[in-house]
Amino acid sequence: MQKTSEREPIPSLPADLEPVNVGSRGGQWALALAILGVFVCAGCGGGKLSAEALSKQAEALQSVAAEGALLGQDAGAGKTTRTFAREHADDLYKVASKEEASLRTATTEPSLESKLRRLTVVARETSAALKQLGDAPEGEQRQLGARLTRAADELERIIAGL
Repeated sequence: MQKTSEREPIPSLPADLEPVNVGSRGGQWALALAILGVFVCAGCGGGKLSAEALSKQAEALQSVAAEGALLGQDAGAGKTTRTFAREHADDLYKVASKEEASLRTATTEPSLESKLRRLTVVARETSAALKQLGDAPEGEQRQLGARLTRAADELERIIAGL
């Protein structure tokens, strides 16, 4: 058995890979997007969705809408830079639009069709609001943040009904 002082040193990160400070605001956004990507990819590809799969897609979309709402509120209050708001809104838009495309091609059992239609409509509304958010003036960003809050709330109701 080796003594602690004789162990191999812990390898450092490769030069082209830098750690993300999760304690920073940017690091928190990066972590949230990474986690969100896992949820979204779980529901990719359309196809026939069960209640559980619909619920997972609704949860992923709800997370995107809620994050967009926070971004809209912060950007509308001047608490973020224009560049950050534009780039982050674009990242969220890409996730939401992929989710929307997946839902548009999905099918489900007849008893869940109305929930799939509602979910698809909210996905379209979320995607549209996020597309506008990054380049909108501050007053409009606040309004878009409020729209995204309503979308997140609607998604929560859909999830509760699944």
